[in-house]
Amino acid sequence: MLTLENFEQTLDKSILQKGRQYFKGGQVTSLDEDGSVWTATVIGSDTYEVVIDATRPKDVETECDCPYDWGPTCKHVAAVLYAIQAQRKGTKGDKQPPKTSPAQSAKDLLPKLTREQLVEIVEGQLKKDKELAAQLVLKYSTEAPDAHIYASLIKSAIKKESDRGYLGYMGARRAAAQIDHLLDDAEGMIEQGQMTKALPIVMAVIDTLPQATAGAHDSDGELSGCMERALWLLHDHAPALPPEHKTVLFATLIEQLETEAEDFHTDLDLTDVAAVLVETPEQRDRLFKVLDPIIQYTGGFNDFKAEGALRLKIEVLERLGEPPEVIDVILDQHVHLDGIRKERIKRAMEAGNFARASELALDGLRKVQNTIYAGLVNDYRKLLAEIAERTGDNSALRTLAEELFLETLDFAQYDRLKKLVSPGEWRTYVDGLIGKIRKHPNPYLIDSTIAELYYRNGRWNDLLKLAQPRNVRLVKKYEQDFFEQFPDEIAALYERTIYEEMDRATSRDQYREWALLINDLRRYGEDERAEQIRETLLKRYPKRRAMAEELKRA
Repeated sequence: MLTLENFEQTLDKSILQKGRQYFKGGQVTSLDEDGSVWTATVIGSDTYEVVIDATRPKDVETECDCPYDWGPTCKHVAAVLYAIQAQRKGTKGDKQPPKTSPAQSAKDLLPKLTREQLVEIVEGQLKKDKELAAQLVLKYSTEAPDAHIYASLIKSAIKKESDRGYLGYMGARRAAAQIDHLLDDAEGMIEQGQMTKALPIVMAVIDTLPQATAGAHDSDGELSGCMERALWLLHDHAPALPPEHKTVLFATLIEQLETEAEDFHTDLDLTDVAAVLVETPEQRDRLFKVLDPIIQYTGGFNDFKAEGALRLKIEVLERLGEPPEVIDVILDQHVHLDGIRKERIKRAMEAGNFARASELALDGLRKVQNTIYAGLVNDYRKLLAEIAERTGDNSALRTLAEELFLETLDFAQYDRLKKLVSPGEWRTYVDGLIGKIRKHPNPYLIDSTIAELYYRNGRWNDLLKLAQPRNVRLVKKYEQDFFEQFPDEIAALYERTIYEEMDRATSRDQYREWALLINDLRRYGEDERAEQIRETLLKRYPKRRAMAEELKRA
């Protein structure tokens, strides 16, 4: 991992040597810091742009547009790292004045040019640079630009940050930052009540981003974040547009949906936005033609999409005044979707129709019983347990509570069981539970769950056996009670553990962890034992400085 502090120990020595020569020679110019990102120009056989991104301080990302491909980092990057180091130390590393970059020379020359010369330069540049033309229109035009101008800016930003057609990790981040600036402008317009001016920006992002960034390295989700931000702006503010704009926008969104335009995996998509714009039966029917195939296409992850589409459909129907009984019929037709089924079960329970609720829950349980969806199985068991509790069916409730406890190890189910099992059979029943828990598929939870059962039932001897010979972490959970019940045994266990663990420890964190047990011994009145352990370890390991430092704090 490269950091701003360790680069001299991390980079190749020859790269460091050349980079330092560049830095010392004043060949690093225009060093600029923006938050945790540095940019600079390095003058070598050509002029190269370098970016150092220290957003993640323990894993600095670097990029240079030079053709070097013999390793992860070039001499230009090393030169900029030395420049950053000098800047952070507040020193000047240059032994001679920095060389003036071509950009700085041109900037100094501008005030000396006539108006005609400037116009000639700008016109010539506009013919070659579409991005510059777009920026001029956006900044100085008195009329709202079309969406295609913003789309042109977005495409230019993505192209500029791409390397031979591929938008890498840092390029994606920089492109996303530029798109975010456009969305900032859009949000500012919206806050000023100018949604119609913001609309072209938002639509340009939605129309352009998916195709322009296909295959990009967006592991941080910054590009998809831009898409989601644009969708939310539309979702929240499009309903306030004038009627004619809403009609056009709805038609545009539906056309995109009908052509199955690629989208990002975001919380919102175009259907969510289109749904809030529906105001007429004709618009409703057109949206439903998009939603209905999604609702019908079920199975696996498709169930999640189908349920989302159905909820949008219900939302539109309710807003347009569809009677509740009609909506209930639609929902009952889609109880194959587990989210809908669970809501219908709860609705039936609220209405006191426990027979219908039980029927729906049992059917749902049978459907998922032998699948990989353990969470759904337990959801249906919990609903059946609630039905059994509300109808007074203690036999079914006990069976369900035990199944849930053994599956989830949730002590809320244990508390429920304790009310259902008679005191006379309780100890035998707990032993049976413990035997079944030992077969739980997650071995890391077995001891902690059995320990909690022993603790809740006051079975201290059993708990002590579980803690020995070396399960100190289990003891820590019940430390105060353990020292009250078995002070000598627990003190001896801590002493033995400290010696054994300190012997094999290799890091300061480990030394600190086991030295803290010495403090625990002191807290429970074992000062003499604690001091003896500390002195013994200091004598036994005189060369382990980190251990000694941690022991002296104990």
